[in-house]
Amino acid sequence: MDFTQLQVLISVGQRGSFSRAATDLNLSQSAVSQSIKSLENKIGRPLVKRLGKSVTLTSEGKILAVRGSKILHDIQETLQEIQEDENNVSGDIRLGTLVGLGKSVIGQALIDLAKKHPGLNIEITLDGPEHLLEKFNRFQLDAIVIPEKYLPTNSINFFIKREEIVLVIPKHPSFKIQLPLTLENITTYPVADFHGDNSLFYQWHKSYFGKEITSRNVKKNITVNAHGPILYAVQSGLSIAAIPRHVLEKSYYKNEVDLLDYKYSIGGDNIYLAIQQESFQLKRIKYLEKELKNRFFHQ
Repeated sequence: MDFTQLQVLISVGQRGSFSRAATDLNLSQSAVSQSIKSLENKIGRPLVKRLGKSVTLTSEGKILAVRGSKILHDIQETLQEIQEDENNVSGDIRLGTLVGLGKSVIGQALIDLAKKHPGLNIEITLDGPEHLLEKFNRFQLDAIVIPEKYLPTNSINFFIKREEIVLVIPKHPSFKIQLPLTLENITTYPVADFHGDNSLFYQWHKSYFGKEITSRNVKKNITVNAHGPILYAVQSGLSIAAIPRHVLEKSYYKNEVDLLDYKYSIGGDNIYLAIQQESFQLKRIKYLEKELKNRFFHQ
């Protein structure tokens, strides 16, 4: 088995097509097909299933693709580590992070890291925790910034911050809110929030009032998976919302909305940097760890 055959198998699995994999790898479609056939002959098991024009990996093919991806990544890491010297930090960093953190604190930290070390090639993936964990377990990411409850079982982890959640309310003159908020009147206000019953508003409500609230008692009018549209809904006078403080502080809408109580916030998720064990000793990963720790420490 050679590394090219592994790369072909991985690409076919990711793209679901011989032709698209061929385009990505700059090979002919017949070369891709022959490479898969040769690999199957060596292993003695089918590695792909053809379903019309699409292609999926068999269970054996998936196992080989995941482990092969790790092997190829380890080889690339080793070569880059050998090429590094004490005065030069270079190579690839593949970091996955939650969308809100990525667009605020972490995005800026990575830009600063790239300025300090032009030899770095930094790739950032913004996604939800489940997808980030899946990509990490498939060795498609070197590190992820993720809530504690989603930490991988095989990573080296560093605590970087605990989220603070605040309730934002409109300044808009059309929105009338009766203060103080109570268990009775809060259910009358429309809420912009993420999907699910364990979203930030539910966490804020439980901490502020000492009592859980169910979805049937929440008057949701905006449900979305990004903080920008949620804050826009608040700024427009449509909703109230619970938002991480770090997102609000970096947002365009910071001065366009009000806080229920500037001093009051609840503790949200503990956020960690999880690093692949095989990547932890790389100098560029240590620089990443240091940059993120410094950034959150000085917030």
